[in-house]
Amino acid sequence: MRRLTTRRPGIRRLAVITALASLTLGLTAVAHADEPDLTVTGRAVDAAGNGIAKISVYAISDADLQELESEPDEEEWDDEDYFEDWEIVHIKTAPSGRFTSTDGRWTTGDWHFAFVDERRVDAPFAVTEVERVLGSPSTDIGEVALRPGAVINGTLRTAVTGKVVPWAEVVRSTTVSLFDDLSDVDSTYTSSKGAFRYTGLEAGVHRLWVGFDEEWDYPTTPSARIRLTEGQVVDATVTTTIPCRTSFTATPAKGKVTFKVIASGSDYGVPATRGSVKITSGTKGITTITMPSQGGTATKVVAQGAGKRTYTATYSGGDCRPWKAGRTITVR
Repeated sequence: MRRLTTRRPGIRRLAVITALASLTLGLTAVAHADEPDLTVTGRAVDAAGNGIAKISVYAISDADLQELESEPDEEEWDDEDYFEDWEIVHIKTAPSGRFTSTDGRWTTGDWHFAFVDERRVDAPFAVTEVERVLGSPSTDIGEVALRPGAVINGTLRTAVTGKVVPWAEVVRSTTVSLFDDLSDVDSTYTSSKGAFRYTGLEAGVHRLWVGFDEEWDYPTTPSARIRLTEGQVVDATVTTTIPCRTSFTATPAKGKVTFKVIASGSDYGVPATRGSVKITSGTKGITTITMPSQGGTATKVVAQGAGKRTYTATYSGGDCRPWKAGRTITVR
């Protein structure tokens, strides 16, 4: 397991435009003394040429994009004043798909645009990016055709018993490692029936990680790897182990030891865990306890000679994440 310690993304064009633009939306437009306000127009359309309403259009000047791609240090990133000079503009398209913006942030020169369908329940379109050169006093960037987005309809189940896992976080990314580049990362939660949904996805390979706690504690490898084509709808079952509530006790009595093991997923709505616990003392195997299909608690009494010894319990093969615990006792 590895703990995610920061949500600061590595700089990438799409992440800059979409994830960070909200930091500037409340700022007063900056007037440029060397040129008048510019007017920028355009239209978002589907493959048939029909206008698309309520599409977010984010734009950033090439100069600011190059500055952002230089990777500001942590101190600059945490300073809200650092963002105040960015040339980021946010516009919503009208019912016709058109937008018009006269904004003091516009400047002549190269700009990067991202068209983002931000509907929460169902986003039919993937993000579309274009580059345009803006002139004075106005520029129409033309019709921009949005690509149909792919969809993942998922169900999260436990690895062995196949029970649905409710209220878990499913993190999606196109990066090979979730921890090396956070520029294209988003997340959702499973429903009470273990269902989750991602829409408006770009074609390519999407990886899914599963997390359960508030510490962003995720496996170093993804739970699923799904290749999508443009507009494809995929029904996917993703399996995972869960961070069970665990306990191991060894209670001595005359000539015997009572071993009690708990490996319960009930805290995460998963009563069935199964798997087995191998109990050893040094290099010697003592016994193996098979976990029940319900309840997550098992007890076994084993004859043992007198003396002080350390027992180790190792769990594997079930719905719980593998774990190990030890106890040192003295048998009479």
